[in-house]
Amino acid sequence: MSVTDLTGPRTGEPDRRYTLVARKEKVRLSSGKTVEAWTFNGQVPGPEMRARKGELVEVTLINEDIEDGVTIHWHGVDVPNREDGVAGLTQNAVKPGERYTYRFRVEETGTHWYHSHQTSSIQVRKGLYGPLVLLPEREESGKELDLSLIYHTFGNREVLNDSDTLQRRRVAPGTKVRLRLTNADNFPRSFTLVGTPFRVAAIDGNEVHRPSALKNVLLSVAAGGRYDV
Repeated sequence: MSVTDLTGPRTGEPDRRYTLVARKEKVRLSSGKTVEAWTFNGQVPGPEMRARKGELVEVTLINEDIEDGVTIHWHGVDVPNREDGVAGLTQNAVKPGERYTYRFRVEETGTHWYHSHQTSSIQVRKGLYGPLVLLPEREESGKELDLSLIYHTFGNREVLNDSDTLQRRRVAPGTKVRLRLTNADNFPRSFTLVGTPFRVAAIDGNEVHRPSALKNVLLSVAAGGRYDV
């Protein structure tokens, strides 16, 4: 059997439907600096996608003007081969003016991300990536502020999402905050949280059993890795 015959569900109404348009764009960072980027839907990172375990997800990829073609790989997610986005192996790259539809059922949870897998060393560096959050089947009890933060570098400029300057956000005392840290760079990067003890709740999408409180500790996140803090 060919790997291209190993597909997700071809029929049925999807629970989540997304469209990603790959195109070149000038992106303005929080400092006001403009960078030449390759984007999904005109932004870097691309739109956050969320789904719950058991749901059917449908994502339509449209390539406007990326000459070498684009695919989407769901980093850390176990999907059928046809939906895995490896150009030249599980599908052909989507050329300018073409589209491709991915369909898969969510079988796991955790912090993941998506990115182009057509010459990914170039296309991810230029900005073709975004956050993918897979949630449990049911709502978790208690209110929690849940933030996806993707680290990346454009040249020598470091960014968290599209911010290359200090960002502030007011949070009510007693609120649980989950920071979903993703390293979209191709080298390990270190993170820390100051001002309060914290716990590493998950690593690469897998929940940590009874994590202990940490303080003033550096977390080394591998290339493509994710830490939930």
